[in-house]
Amino acid sequence: LNLKEGGHFIGCFPDAKRVLLALGGKDSVAENMFSIQKKWDGDVACFGSPYCISITDTVVQVQDGENDGLYEYLTFFNVVEKVAELFHLYPVCKYPTFLMELFESEDETRTFKHFHTQYHGSDPSLETVTSMFVSFAFVKRTPASAAP
Repeated sequence: LNLKEGGHFIGCFPDAKRVLLALGGKDSVAENMFSIQKKWDGDVACFGSPYCISITDTVVQVQDGENDGLYEYLTFFNVVEKVAELFHLYPVCKYPTFLMELFESEDETRTFKHFHTQYHGSDPSLETVTSMFVSFAFVKRTPASAAP
């Protein structure tokens, strides 16, 4: 990984467990603000379990049936943590207070932080799809300086 010592790797992705929860054991689900379609065969795997997600009023919205939305793969936290560790990336769990307001309070000390839904009076499915997504931050440390 091309990060300098002390560099940060920051991103977001849909939480595999919440995607599976939204699917509820079905092959697809369609709500007012999003739809998800399972694309894998058989059991869920740590790697290679694709799905399509479409979110209304975003760039991943299905337009006139021309696409299925955004093609994603189920992403499990333990897999991300193990891969990060291989590259000497260690979780940053403490965020500044002004950033923590964006996330669910129970995730305060966790590596992966689910976005807090703040859409009062909106369609409940918008809150569902928003809460599927997590943010993360890792810092590059050589093994001798692993503690962030």
